[in-house]
Amino acid sequence: MEGLNFTEKGPLVWVGLLALAYLLWRLFFSQGRAETSDDLDRILAGMGEAYRIIKGATFIADHAMIRVDRLIVSAFGVFVITVVDYKGILKGRLSDREWILKRGRTETVIHNPLWINRKQANALESFLPKTKIVSWVVVLNAQIQTETSKKILSLDAFEKEVAQYRKEVLSSKQQEEVLQIVSPKPEEPLIA
Repeated sequence: MEGLNFTEKGPLVWVGLLALAYLLWRLFFSQGRAETSDDLDRILAGMGEAYRIIKGATFIADHAMIRVDRLIVSAFGVFVITVVDYKGILKGRLSDREWILKRGRTETVIHNPLWINRKQANALESFLPKTKIVSWVVVLNAQIQTETSKKILSLDAFEKEVAQYRKEVLSSKQQEEVLQIVSPKPEEPLIA
């Protein structure tokens, strides 16, 4: 059996080795398939008829229009979800008004998604002072480099977290009151 002759097939061997190295790198270091808002919507739609989900819920509070990315209304509570769909690394302290989004060498200042989420929940609570409102930030693709918070969830963690709410806290009448306050944008109807 003859040995491999690198002088004749040298470039071909190197291309093959580079391709193998790239595939191994992708396998071990790549984040895999990017998550999208559609993935979140599939999870929400699969939650069942006990949950009313509104995509792009809007209402007016304190002379301002408030838009909630996803709002869930059920017997188990009202859930305000802010979706963070950035790619890159998000840095900031929980108390900071603004965070830094780093993509490669580019840095962009964004509003702290926790503050946005809390503002949305507070505005809704002003109409529903006796209603249990739970709020989360669901991060789809970005890596978060901040202090930990139970309010910041990955898509997988969100699915597990919402499943823990099984105690009925809202009657049908109370759920309808919430739904009367918020309304979906015309181009984004109820998804469930």
